[in-house]
Amino acid sequence: MGQLFDIGVDEMLLRIEVATDALHYGVVPISSGKLASDGGLLPQTPQLPLHLMWRN
Repeated sequence: MGQLFDIGVDEMLLRIEVATDALHYGVVPISSGKLASDGGLLPQTPQLPLHLMWRN
């Protein structure tokens, strides 16, 4: 599952998950207090570094 952290951006949280061989992190869209779909990030993607990739 991973841990979610408030990063001070409306409707967005930072998620960090430790796996056996890797550390995964990224932003997660929030809508009405619940996790939203990838499409919730599309208007904000220009703000994100280009080397980030989508992961479900």
